[in-house]
Amino acid sequence: MNLSQPAHRTMQNAFLRLEFLTEVGPRISGLFPTGSDQNLLAKLDDTHWDTAYGRYTLFGGHRLWAAPEIPEITYLPESQGVHFEETGGRVTLWREDHGKAAYERSIEITLDENAPRVHLVHTLRNLAKGLLMTAPWAITVLPMGSRVRLPLSNQNVKANEFLPNCCLAFWPYDDLQDPRLRIESDFVELTSDPGRDAFKIGVYSTRGWAAAEIGGWLLIKRFGVRDPDARLDFGSNVEAYTNRQFVEFELLGELRNLEQGDCVIHTEMWEIVQGTLDDLNEDGNLPERK
Repeated sequence: MNLSQPAHRTMQNAFLRLEFLTEVGPRISGLFPTGSDQNLLAKLDDTHWDTAYGRYTLFGGHRLWAAPEIPEITYLPESQGVHFEETGGRVTLWREDHGKAAYERSIEITLDENAPRVHLVHTLRNLAKGLLMTAPWAITVLPMGSRVRLPLSNQNVKANEFLPNCCLAFWPYDDLQDPRLRIESDFVELTSDPGRDAFKIGVYSTRGWAAAEIGGWLLIKRFGVRDPDARLDFGSNVEAYTNRQFVEFELLGELRNLEQGDCVIHTEMWEIVQGTLDDLNEDGNLPERK
């Protein structure tokens, strides 16, 4: 197998063509609007670093990691050992990981027959006898030039106006005066710059959606809202990261303590439409065209 060009297969509907890797992953490697050769996902086959288990190649696309970010648990190489099953309009990708922790991760992909939508189910299952505290971490890698908008909460937590209703999380390498960061009253936004080092921000949001703009297209993610959990990135459930090479658009699922055989599931729905972030209303929808 040539890791610079991993083998892939395709699934499509009238609106989208989606590519997934068959020897690497679980990984979605391509997302193309019908009639366009523009991949909305970044490919990073040559981006890698050394880990306790050997070289980790990033590959790009959309992946599932185990949070919180602990290198001995999270950075398990994906260059072989993935399985896939196609059933009708659905594809399931999965692998078993064995290192400091042992777990199975899977991504179930379904294309909507009647709309430009992708339904994703991400699952982490503990394979070890001991407990595993983890959360699904669904990460979509976007090309440079993309920008990600994370809506801030617009309602009270547990109907109590005296409690904070959102948070912003920052990382040790962040510069809070970084011009790529934009903070407004109802959202935060992160853009990219190949001349600047890494920046990451996390948000706890009750809005149930977040979006990215990629070269005239919008990738809108919709997800269920869980209660904040301060043990995981200060309660964040949506995050954005950028460095000199790419942008990441990330969602975090529920943090759970899993016994052997137990699993934790995170689902999200993607909608891909033409437009800009500034076109979206407060619900993450484009206004009806007249």
